[in-house]
Amino acid sequence: MDAESLRVEDSLVQMHLSCWRTPSMSARRRMVR
Repeated sequence: MDAESLRVEDSLVQMHLSCWRTPSMSARRRMVR
């Protein structure tokens, strides 16, 4: 694994977590699908 793919994966995880922390149900529903 190179640093580039690791950085991309980390950013995706951060985006996923931030999306799940939002209280709006529409955003949560968008992540589920």
